[in-house]
Amino acid sequence: MLRRSFTLRRVSPFSLFQKHLGETGVLKGMKNPAKKSAQLYHKLSTPERKIFEARARGVTYPALDAYNRFQKEYASRFLHLPMKQRQRKVAQLWAELKKNGTVKIPKSAKRKIKKVAKKTTPRRSVPKTAK
Repeated sequence: MLRRSFTLRRVSPFSLFQKHLGETGVLKGMKNPAKKSAQLYHKLSTPERKIFEARARGVTYPALDAYNRFQKEYASRFLHLPMKQRQRKVAQLWAELKKNGTVKIPKSAKRKIKKVAKKTTPRRSVPKTAK
C-alpha cells in the first residue's frame, strides 16, 4: 500500500529557486530556461541549497488551511450525500460565504509569532544546588 509523505506534497526547494531566478531576471531571453535553472541549481553550494530547503519547509498556505478547517466543520452537515457531492456542496457554501465576506481567510501568522517571541522573556536557567 502506498503511503503519503507530507514532505513530498510541500513546495520543493527547486521551485523556490526557479521563482527566485524569475524575480531576479537571470533567465530572461534564454532559449531553454528550465534547463539552465536546473544547471544553476546543481551548481549551488550546500549552504545556499540549505537556505532554499529551509524556505521550502517554511512555506505555508493559510487560505488552504482555512478551507480545510471549513471543509472538516461543514462536511458533517451533508452526510446524506455521496462524498463527491458533499465536497461540491461545501465548496459552493465556501464560495458563497467568501463572496459575502463572512469567511475571513487568515494571513500568515509569522509577524504575530515574531512579535510575541520578542515580548516574551527568555527563561533563566537556575543552577542546581547540591542536596
